[in-house]
Amino acid sequence: AGLPLEVEITDSRGTLVNRTSLKLSATALEEVIYTSQPASPTGTYQAVAYVTMNPQSPRIMLGSASFRVQEFEPDRMKVQLELSDKPIAGWMKTDEVKARIMAAHLFGEPASNRRVEAEMTLTPALPRFARHTDYRFQIGQALNEPFQQTLAGAVTDETGAAVFNLDLKRFVGRAYLLNVLGRAFEAEGGRSVAAQTSAIVSDAPFLVGVKADGDLTFVRRDSVRGAQWLAVDPQLTPIAVGGLTLEWVQRRYVSVLTRQTNGTYRYVSQLREVVRDSRTVRVTATGTRFPLPTAEPGDFVLVLRDSAGAELNKLFYSVAGQANLSRSLERNTRLQVQLDKPAYGGGDTIAVSIRAPYV
Repeated sequence: AGLPLEVEITDSRGTLVNRTSLKLSATALEEVIYTSQPASPTGTYQAVAYVTMNPQSPRIMLGSASFRVQEFEPDRMKVQLELSDKPIAGWMKTDEVKARIMAAHLFGEPASNRRVEAEMTLTPALPRFARHTDYRFQIGQALNEPFQQTLAGAVTDETGAAVFNLDLKRFVGRAYLLNVLGRAFEAEGGRSVAAQTSAIVSDAPFLVGVKADGDLTFVRRDSVRGAQWLAVDPQLTPIAVGGLTLEWVQRRYVSVLTRQTNGTYRYVSQLREVVRDSRTVRVTATGTRFPLPTAEPGDFVLVLRDSAGAELNKLFYSVAGQANLSRSLERNTRLQVQLDKPAYGGGDTIAVSIRAPYV
């Protein structure tokens, strides 16, 4: 605080147009206001901050920034971009996606013979639907990494419309968030008006969401806990689905003798998942509640699969209680400590689950 500064602003011709002296406050966040004039030149302006500790010594440059000043030019077109003729409630199938851009003049006349361009981006999707906010959905096999492509340009027809070829058949079997950015250019010059839209794309006939009855990071042994499972179609309408498999899987770390890069061997902890139980279940149109097995302490996950064995959703939970979780002595194990709540107040009782490699 109190550091003396001087901020100078020069216009696009290099002429000094503003100089402001100030001292830093305790927050070290200051504001410099410059108002351009009607006759001010357009272009790139520079703002430079100097430290002025001693008027007799040279100033020390602290930092700089640039900004543009230009004439305001209102848009003369409006653009609309859509991926479907119908409202998208949940997700779309690959063959249903059609990117269509429509350009029009501000007064509604179609902007025909206009050059249009577009970019599409595909990213992994984690569906969250406003109609079922309490449920956590999981989509099918996601993309390993984002994908971006500049689409081939086109020209609007007499109705002011043009269609982009997305070629999404390359990604059949994957689920992703599709985002398309389209631009329509004016007849003269390089000015453009842009529009953007996005949708989740998946060929899955239905998705299954799960809603736990509370925090599952600390479940007391032998307590009655459960979760509600709900299946929805692409329009987010709840439906009944049969022929599903619910697996109860235990997750535990085991020590594995592993060869290192230098040729030596050492014990390394690796996660192992063991299916403890499996049964056929059905999810009704109103949703179905499945209880969580809590008789045995440890880390577990409920995995719901379709008739083909594909994973639809899963639910992790941890059961706290006294037990010998491992009959074998692990050379490289972990001391795990878990609290029953994220925060406590005065007078609260704290329950702690401790999993130690040795007793």
